[in-house]
Amino acid sequence: MTPVEGGSSFGFSVARRDQDGVIILVIRGEVDAETSTTLAPEFEAAAVADGPVVIDLCGASFMDSAGLYAVMVLRRRLAESERRTAVAYWPQGAIATIFHVSGADELFEVHASRAAAVLALRD
Repeated sequence: MTPVEGGSSFGFSVARRDQDGVIILVIRGEVDAETSTTLAPEFEAAAVADGPVVIDLCGASFMDSAGLYAVMVLRRRLAESERRTAVAYWPQGAIATIFHVSGADELFEVHASRAAAVLALRD
């Protein structure tokens, strides 16, 4: 897990897990211009690995356009390799709002939990 110290990054972390052949990127805290650069190493590792990817944002409390852009770039890279991507976030939370307002929710398989996202990508 990669913690970031100071500023809006307090409580931010990103961790990679593997479950049943699915790569899971667990992101916690505020995902903004400051913290989104911390996603790059984990996103790069996921992009060059094999298998589908779940981006778990259930523990994220905020996301700005820089964070959404990082997620969109990862999605595009995975799509270029014909790999599936799903996003997990609380349906009524702040992350759901940015995905809905931007239209990004129509580009991803969206699930209300990490378990549901992993199950969908295993099928």
